[in-house]
Amino acid sequence: MALNVKIVERSPSETGDIIVSPFNDYKTGSTRLHTNGIGPCLAIALYDPIRKIGSLAHISGVIEVGKEAVYPHYIVRSLVAEIGVYQTLEAVLAGESLRPNKISDTVKRDLNFLNIPIVVEDLGDNGTHLGRAVTLDCQTGEVTIYRLPPLQF
Repeated sequence: MALNVKIVERSPSETGDIIVSPFNDYKTGSTRLHTNGIGPCLAIALYDPIRKIGSLAHISGVIEVGKEAVYPHYIVRSLVAEIGVYQTLEAVLAGESLRPNKISDTVKRDLNFLNIPIVVEDLGDNGTHLGRAVTLDCQTGEVTIYRLPPLQF
């Protein structure tokens, strides 16, 4: 089963997910992976539909010393190493709201080099939502991108 992507205009309500921190983090698993707080950051989901395993990363582009694996130019390599193969992977990218310098350009270059197709890109923002959250369900191959509504004053 290939990736199935939903874009939802509401907040996530899932519980029991493996949580990927919004502070330059990534996780790999075979259940559900979730990250939130994606504003100018970039979320990258990689999924192997044959083995039903995936990785989800949340990178800001501003990296603390000692976290080389989550630099934009290392993240694809790190995620592929966690999964163990790249030939059957598919990718989804989300985020970069109001971000002038695009992290995704480096990530797209590396995905292209490995021939990993990007199934969906939900990048940028026109000011209509506050940010995003992403859930990757590795058992169903479903990625849900939640577009969080702007704050109402």
